[in-house]
Amino acid sequence: MYSHPLGHLGPLQTSVNRTAEEAAAEKKKKKGDNLRYMSKSSLQEWAIEKVEDIIEEEGAVVSSKDGGFHLPSKQASWDFILNFSMANALTLIEDKGPVLLRLLVAAAYSKAERPKPQLLSATGPSEVPQIENDNELQERTGDHDGSGVAGNSSAHSANQVAADGDKAQFSYAEHLSNMAPKGTGENRTNSFMIIMTAYLMLMNARNLRFTLFQKILAVWLFANNAAYEIFIIFAWLGLSVSYTTLLDLLRSISKSAQDTVCSKAQFRAFLLIYDNINRMIRAWDPDLGQKDVIQNGTAATFVVLEDCNVEAAFDVKALQDARSEGRRHELTAVGLFKQVDWSNLEQNIECEKVALQTSTH
Repeated sequence: MYSHPLGHLGPLQTSVNRTAEEAAAEKKKKKGDNLRYMSKSSLQEWAIEKVEDIIEEEGAVVSSKDGGFHLPSKQASWDFILNFSMANALTLIEDKGPVLLRLLVAAAYSKAERPKPQLLSATGPSEVPQIENDNELQERTGDHDGSGVAGNSSAHSANQVAADGDKAQFSYAEHLSNMAPKGTGENRTNSFMIIMTAYLMLMNARNLRFTLFQKILAVWLFANNAAYEIFIIFAWLGLSVSYTTLLDLLRSISKSAQDTVCSKAQFRAFLLIYDNINRMIRAWDPDLGQKDVIQNGTAATFVVLEDCNVEAAFDVKALQDARSEGRRHELTAVGLFKQVDWSNLEQNIECEKVALQTSTH
């Protein structure tokens, strides 16, 4: 019905009594009324409304609290933020909102370059069977009335996929992990990263509590000394939360880290390594009386001591004896250099090298 010649308005009919311009004017005048009764237009409008209903259902589920992308600041922790990945986000989206993802993929890729999702089953991933539309089928088989064996085969394939739709699961994870080629002039953005970002921005527009991705990006901006104005612009675009929300998040993360340190410090030997932090805040327009500001703070790194004799490691008697004997002047660069256990140091470096090589493969 959709591709039948009588399913849509045909070509202009001209005659000796009516010119092409007159026929076009008459068709334009009646097009609004006639289009309602054309099967192609009706089916297309029905399909669009059906997709809208599906997107409405998926959007409500994905953007809800149960969707997994809400991150209240009071529940935030460093583990939650450090464990975030686009691969995990893709898994949630494919489970709760696959149709919108397919639409965004179709918008981002031309039909010739569009990647096919993998069908996940007990036997492993396989390509999703592609269903030919009526026009492609007619061109390939020459069956223009849709009554041949090939037409019935296409309908059977469509029904089979539709019947298996409830239990079938599709995944684009393979394409998400394919990074852009490296090299000057060959660098291209990862299209699936853009698709995922667009998906997460749309869900944030639907529900302002959908902020997991936006808070992750805000923390990254803060770590890279982004200006305050950057947070304003990115928040307008749906890419980040506001600067005030970020500060609340950082306070909660700090409180979570403090609780973790307090719980571990009761049962484990540890070191606290302190370091000063200086952060420059650039003024947007110094001519208006603003000026650059340097914020100062202190950070402490909690280090758990493994296989360490705490009593021997923290025995201050040797230090007290050295001070009383006035041996401080012996602490020269040459003396400290001779005290280094080079064989032990080389073994540790080799172990770190092996661990680094293993983690990169």
